[in-house]
Amino acid sequence: MREAIRLKHFSLKTKKSYLYYIRDFILFYNKRHLREMGSDKIRAYLSHLAIQCHVAP
Repeated sequence: MREAIRLKHFSLKTKKSYLYYIRDFILFYNKRHLREMGSDKIRAYLSHLAIQCHVAP
């Protein structure tokens, strides 16, 4: 993921933010592999961020 972010020339702040939320997503679902989850899990995580963590959409 870090390499993909570097290739897109994202700012350091954006890179840190993306990596933080990717790690948070993995831990939110107890390290389950993404193949085991569907798009409904991603929506649920984003709703969790917006509602409980007050993160801007």
